[in-house]
Amino acid sequence: GKLDRSRPPPPADRDAWRRRTPPETPLDRDAPLAPLHPPSAVRDALRDMPTSRHEVRQLQRAAGLGEAKAQRSLALCYLEGDGVAQDNREAIRLFRLAAGQGHAPAQHSLGICYSKGEGVPQDQAAGVGWFRLAAEQGCAPAQAALAECYREGEGVSQDDEEAARWFRRAAEQGHADAQFNISVYYRAGCGVPQDAGEAARWERRAAEQGNTNGQYAVGHSYHHGEGVPQDDGEAARWYRLAADQGYPRAAVNLGLMVLNGRAQEEQTDLAAAARLVAGGAQQQEDEHARKIALRVLSGHMDMKEVVS
Repeated sequence: GKLDRSRPPPPADRDAWRRRTPPETPLDRDAPLAPLHPPSAVRDALRDMPTSRHEVRQLQRAAGLGEAKAQRSLALCYLEGDGVAQDNREAIRLFRLAAGQGHAPAQHSLGICYSKGEGVPQDQAAGVGWFRLAAEQGCAPAQAALAECYREGEGVSQDDEEAARWFRRAAEQGHADAQFNISVYYRAGCGVPQDAGEAARWERRAAEQGNTNGQYAVGHSYHHGEGVPQDDGEAARWYRLAADQGYPRAAVNLGLMVLNGRAQEEQTDLAAAARLVAGGAQQQEDEHARKIALRVLSGHMDMKEVVS
């Protein structure tokens, strides 16, 4: 299988392929791969960033003594203006000092800066180089970032086998987005042999970490018996978890299951189920599902007419 690169990824919707003709490659039916570099991605890298001036002074002393971890943490302070005046040049200088000592998290951070043009002119090839140095040391976020570069052909020749290889390495270390992404590759047979069971295993691991794409994917797999035994109860449970995190298509599917009697939830009567469908359908621009919900709410549709 191949990734569909003819257009930007659609909204997360693993059912869309069923409604389109002619048939496309298997990957077209899956949710878009999990993004690894949203806007302000560098902020994502450091959740323990210091904020007090005292902490910054301590970092400055440690960084001056050549401690790589302190250099990286201080670089993030300068990049964000956290506890110090914002200074991209100083941030990059400190990232380089730490990265030059082989500090993998700093190499990963520097890769993000170059890949996204944060603090330096954008240079995707340089970003790939830094990601690779960190990835080869076993840094899971860098492995996932390198996989994304291979997937998209950004800074390196597009290569699905290399993308799958690096997603798999990050996934094995517990990186939830990489776990979901490698599940998509296994389901499509893209860069790896097609294997619905392996896809189900990885999407389950992502879902159990709270990954919304993974939760929806597990629900879909149980709903349709793909790689796991068909189980409406499990499908509804995982759709509910994804829907509660704001995943529109999960809300649509869960609501339709309740409406046609394939799922029961104490907190979801038929009217609530129809509202679930309507809300999710509006976000997904799914006019067919929205009309079903509105007809149910208005009393103009019998439950026997509802098809999930």
